[in-house]
Amino acid sequence: MHGLLGSKNNWLAKCKQYSKKTKPPRQIIAIDSRNHGKSPHTNIHTYEHIVADMKALFDRISLTKVALLGHSMGGRSCMLYSLKYPELVEKLIVADISPITGLHMAEFAKIFDILLAAQIPSGVPVSKAVKMMDNDLTPKIASSRLRNFLLSNIVKKQDGSNGWRVNLTVLAKDLKHLCVFPLDDTMRYEGPTLFVAGGNSNFVPKSDLPKILKYFPKAELTYIKGATHWLHLDKPQEFMDITVEFLNRS
Repeated sequence: MHGLLGSKNNWLAKCKQYSKKTKPPRQIIAIDSRNHGKSPHTNIHTYEHIVADMKALFDRISLTKVALLGHSMGGRSCMLYSLKYPELVEKLIVADISPITGLHMAEFAKIFDILLAAQIPSGVPVSKAVKMMDNDLTPKIASSRLRNFLLSNIVKKQDGSNGWRVNLTVLAKDLKHLCVFPLDDTMRYEGPTLFVAGGNSNFVPKSDLPKILKYFPKAELTYIKGATHWLHLDKPQEFMDITVEFLNRS
């Protein structure tokens, strides 16, 4: 499960690696969350709704036991699914997000303000529109990696114009729901759980671990040195090694 403003495309290369490196080989499924990628746009976006979407998908394709891996928003979606349906989850991997510490709402709100105000050029190929937008956004978003990630959401619309693939308006409206995780003290997931965090990220403070263990009593927490919030992109081999070892444990 991808993070906010991402898509299943973020995971396609890693999906192939997981399929080859897990023993026995696992079926790997990457999911576009609602209002992202090729999934439908809706007028509401909360973790509860994403979890309901996951459950509907797994029921439709007859998946009764899954190992879940999610980054950021996707990590919280996977956590809530595990807490609601613990009997359906074999293992849980959460990439650089905590159920305790909230997301940095002001930081994300600023990004949404920038994207909603941006004017995507039409009448040009998507590739050219992306280059033009990159030039426009550079003074406002310094990180080239973040700009490339955001601009991967520019697509050719059905009417022939260039536009955003993600539902920016609804995501911005419901950002407050994504920044606070809906914890319920009656919930527990007691299966194997791995939190992988970036050493240069502040999304999973070490001080959160005692509280995490209340809801995920078998949780372990490891940090990847030198990695930011985008740890699977910063340190792809380290991330793959850590998560494959966890998946392959008996």
